Amino acid sequence: MAEAVRDLCYFVGVDVGGTFTDCVLVDSGGRSAVTKTFTTRDDPSRGVLNGLEKLSAIVGVPFGDFLRR
Repeated sequence: MAEAVRDLCYFVGVDVGGTFTDCVLVDSGGRSAVTKTFTTRDDPSRGVLNGLEKLSAIVGVPFGDFLRR
């Protein structure tokens, strides 16, 4: 995976539910990852960002780079 990691782009889906926010990622190489975080009811965007941070850690890409892709 390290050889082409700079060229990958990510497709992300998010489902904000009552208890959990589910996040799924598929990269342009066909690999996938799934994670979930607690939904933050006072500000659902925080739960989404938490999930995206977890996905960036799973794929081993710094968060800023992950968001740009």
